[in-house]
Amino acid sequence: AVITYSLTNSCATATTTTTVTVHPFPKAIMGLGVLCQANTVFLTDSVSGGAWSSSNVTIATVVPVAGVFATGAVSGVTVGTVNISYVVAPGCLVTKTMTVTPLGAISAGSQLCTGATETATDLPGGGTWISSTPSVATINSVGMITAIASGAAVISYELSPGCIVTTPVTVNGLPADFYMTGGGSYCFGSAGVHIGLDGADTGVIYQLFLGASVVATDTGNGLPIDFGVYSVTGVYNVLATSATSGCTNAMSGSATVTVTFPVPPTVSINTAPSTIVCVGSPATFTAIPTDGGPSPLYNWYVNGVSVGTGDTYTYTPNNGDAVVVKLTSDAACVFPDTAVALQIMTTTTGLTPSVSLSVSPGDSVCPGVPVTITPSPINGGTSPVYSWIKNGVFEGGGATYTFLPVGGDNVICWMQSNLSCSLLDSVHSDNNISMNVPAITVPLLSITATPGNRVVAGETVTLVTAATFSGLNLTYQWELNGNPITGATTNTYTSSSFVNLDSVTCLVTGYSVCGSATREVSITIYDTLALGISIMQSGADLRLTPNPNTGSFTIKGSLGSAQDQEVTLEVTDMLGQVVYKNKVIAREGRINESIQTGSTLANGMYMLNLRSGHDNIVFHFVIEQ
Repeated sequence: AVITYSLTNSCATATTTTTVTVHPFPKAIMGLGVLCQANTVFLTDSVSGGAWSSSNVTIATVVPVAGVFATGAVSGVTVGTVNISYVVAPGCLVTKTMTVTPLGAISAGSQLCTGATETATDLPGGGTWISSTPSVATINSVGMITAIASGAAVISYELSPGCIVTTPVTVNGLPADFYMTGGGSYCFGSAGVHIGLDGADTGVIYQLFLGASVVATDTGNGLPIDFGVYSVTGVYNVLATSATSGCTNAMSGSATVTVTFPVPPTVSINTAPSTIVCVGSPATFTAIPTDGGPSPLYNWYVNGVSVGTGDTYTYTPNNGDAVVVKLTSDAACVFPDTAVALQIMTTTTGLTPSVSLSVSPGDSVCPGVPVTITPSPINGGTSPVYSWIKNGVFEGGGATYTFLPVGGDNVICWMQSNLSCSLLDSVHSDNNISMNVPAITVPLLSITATPGNRVVAGETVTLVTAATFSGLNLTYQWELNGNPITGATTNTYTSSSFVNLDSVTCLVTGYSVCGSATREVSITIYDTLALGISIMQSGADLRLTPNPNTGSFTIKGSLGSAQDQEVTLEVTDMLGQVVYKNKVIAREGRINESIQTGSTLANGMYMLNLRSGHDNIVFHFVIEQ
């Protein structure tokens, strides 16, 4: 721009000018603020035409880059901090502080085991971590190396282009996995049990641990390992360590050692048909072992003479013969390993059979519960035959008898013995089974009202339910018009709030040994001032409301009997013509029926006849349309 100054006075006018150049102010310098010694980085500015300078050329120098728009090449000389300036004109400059740092070295181990992690570091921050072979080892943005698989990788740290430091990393594989063998339970007093591995690699050290303590060490040679015999109880594990890389791997499985204490075996003899046999009849003896092991040995002796082996022995005994079996156990932990049992035989020329009965679950059950009667024979032979008699009637045969009892059922059994020397061919049971089947008792009820069930509105009425019951206990619940009354749970209920035709019911539940049963008794409260007709005759207590009516009315109340009964309802005019007829069932003697004769009947007097059995009750009422 040209700046002009003019001065005018009485003499003349004078003018002077000068040229002013305005340069753009440079923008902030762009580029890295850190560089390594002997490394060069490039800085730029968006305004051209300026000059680059360094505040200390012994730390870093800067020179313009020919042909490149406002670019300066900064080279690190020594470690330190320096200001790099870009000047467009005097006083028209920007500055960037640069730090020159040494490259340093990556601190990381050169040997890693598969699956291991390690964090590498370098002196300056802000750089980028790189792995040359991520399939061998990876590294994240904070320098954590993860060993992936066996092999070699180079880990690099790049602070700026060309400013890179590296370190080699070797990933070593873990020792191969093998399974532990042995362990188990051993008998107290013996050496213990073996513990080992099903395989081992050469050059790998295998340590056997009991908890945190090393109890054995072995170097693999390619064959399975036997660490020896161990008796200390607990859980054993093996850790494998490579002798070259130091990498470790826990072997699969574990071996648990437990101890058991020896028990003496026992043996008993089961004699069939029994220890008392007929003269000349054979008997079979069966050894019944406890802790005999998988393959026990048996030796049989009669009167001290060896007669046989095996778990059974059959012969014809003489009276007083002493039969002995000796068991030799091969169980894992027994002491001593032998046991004996003795049976003294009795022979006879005549035996009396007998049979006794037992019943399950018992001789007293609830209705619907089946019972099974089982015979216990004596001298019944090898195949006794049973006949079952219930209440004097033959019910069939069989080894047991199962049936659904009723109270008073009586069962006996006849047994036919096939024992050759039996004195009787058949005998009846020593005892009989008499069944007790207690019924579910139902309470018998009646209800009374004091002063009565015909009252004036607001009058206090006390209702009392009387129950006849032979069970365990009773509970009560009163209802008003079908709805339970809260707190009304005794046999007495008092209220002064009854209204006309209120139906009050008492539900009584009786509890007995085999369950419960509920019965209800009801009473209707009548307001004597309410419009309607009441009739009480032959025990019946009925009310017709309203009266007069338009041909629509209700008949409600009790017929005087607690039985269900059919009731014929018939409406006639005064000439005896039937204008309405219907049949209903009065449940437990109670009726609550709405009658609709229609709106076509003439006004006047009509009769309602209720017929039930031999009873006939007649109401006279008026229809006013």
